Amino acid sequence: MHGHTEWRKRTGLAALTASGLSSRTPNIFMQECIDDIRFFVVSSIKMTRKGMAQKRDKLAATLAGCGDVLRGSLLERTTFHNGGCTKCARGEGHPQWVLNVNYPGAKNRQLSLLPEQVPQVRKALERYRQAKETLEAISELNQYVLRLDRDESKEREA
Repeated sequence: MHGHTEWRKRTGLAALTASGLSSRTPNIFMQECIDDIRFFVVSSIKMTRKGMAQKRDKLAATLAGCGDVLRGSLLERTTFHNGGCTKCARGEGHPQWVLNVNYPGAKNRQLSLLPEQVPQVRKALERYRQAKETLEAISELNQYVLRLDRDESKEREA
């Protein structure tokens, strides 16, 4: 609010008489108001830019521990033998955990997992999803900064 009071003083709003008229001519008064508004808009953009950079850097710092991530899906499958297995003959089969990873060109890789690996894989998959969301947020912030740069450049040209 302190800045608002200074703005009122600089623009003459504090000097308005009870009749609502400024001691300055209306055109000069209006131009000074516009100039002050531009100052505050530019200053808030810089503040926003600074805040966005801090947010981006904070998000990027969370990506430092991304060594233990996995991309893909965790699947539970049941495999059956063709013959000679009583469990398969009863229709129970053998439960199996698989990490499935898709690649371009409709290719995928499946990696069979031991049951004790499943919790570790679940955590690594979640870390991957979190890292991907963080990268998307950083990208959105960077796109916003690019738009600000573009808009500022257009304003300078005008």
